[in-house]
Amino acid sequence: MAIKVAVFNRKGGVGKTTLAIILTQIALMNNKTVSAFDQDEQNSFNVSMSYLRDEPKFKDLFTLKTVLKKEDFDSSADWIIIDCPPSFNERTRLALRNSDFIVIPVRPDMYSTMMLTQIRQAAGDYKKLFQFPLVKVGFAGNIASRLASERITDKGYITIGNLPLYSTIPANISSGRKKWWSVGLQAHARKPFKAVYARIELLHRKLQELRRKKSERTNDAPDDYYDDPENPDVSTYGLNS
Repeated sequence: MAIKVAVFNRKGGVGKTTLAIILTQIALMNNKTVSAFDQDEQNSFNVSMSYLRDEPKFKDLFTLKTVLKKEDFDSSADWIIIDCPPSFNERTRLALRNSDFIVIPVRPDMYSTMMLTQIRQAAGDYKKLFQFPLVKVGFAGNIASRLASERITDKGYITIGNLPLYSTIPANISSGRKKWWSVGLQAHARKPFKAVYARIELLHRKLQELRRKKSERTNDAPDDYYDDPENPDVSTYGLNS
């Protein structure tokens, strides 16, 4: 079953498209089939990845579209990766409601973290605790980053990666060079992104196991721990208060 990932933050400039691009690349480098969708009107994801359709190494593994439909979530691909626009339009809501994971890159500022509650509410109360993973981008240990980390912890979100700000990656992406992916993903820059990729795969296995157990329960069996709205440890949207 496909790992369905919507990369989203209502705040722009947090590394959303860069993360979507490199997750796609890592999946392809692992010989996974990927169905990718660019839902942002800026079209950056589409432009950056379009050459892969003609890349001999990847062309049989990769499809790229700019129109997302509900039936696309039934794809036989190993990964479905959606670069969402920084707004709650219908395309974003479709992605949030049908993805396994909403991966939210955040920078160490209040603007990229203050949208977390809105994203949680837009996704709906059927989402699980580990389905709102955050990726910290450029947290360097200063006062702003510490305050942002405290805000994230207080909200009960799961952080699945810490990405340093490598200027070589966006520079190579924006250069238009056909082979920027091989340059932008040098070993030292690739490592933290590979860690995020591996963590998503791990969470997906946990999600599949949770779904399997739920399908085996009888109708009169109690709900899953995080499905119980009366559970005092779980807030309205399945996250710790």
